Amino acid sequence: MSETTLDDEITSMAESFNALRSGASILFNTLNNVYALHVPVVLTAEDGEEQEICEHCSEIAGETRGVAYPCPTVAILTEYMVEVKPAEEETPAE
Repeated sequence: MSETTLDDEITSMAESFNALRSGASILFNTLNNVYALHVPVVLTAEDGEEQEICEHCSEIAGETRGVAYPCPTVAILTEYMVEVKPAEEETPAE
């Protein structure tokens, strides 16, 4: 493989990587903004019962009691999310 061909391949791979990073960033920011829009709030009924609702979906639906949280949008966004806990750091043996 000639030096020019190798340089072209590296440039092409770098451009592909940058496009992928840019697309991933756009996707992450969009999903993060959609998730942030569906903030849970606590609604207290006349009987004193508290219910966590999605403020955004409740406003759209116009329901007096509100749309229960997690709303369908949050349920879809979080369906496959898994909480990952960092592994405990190993302490070197003395």
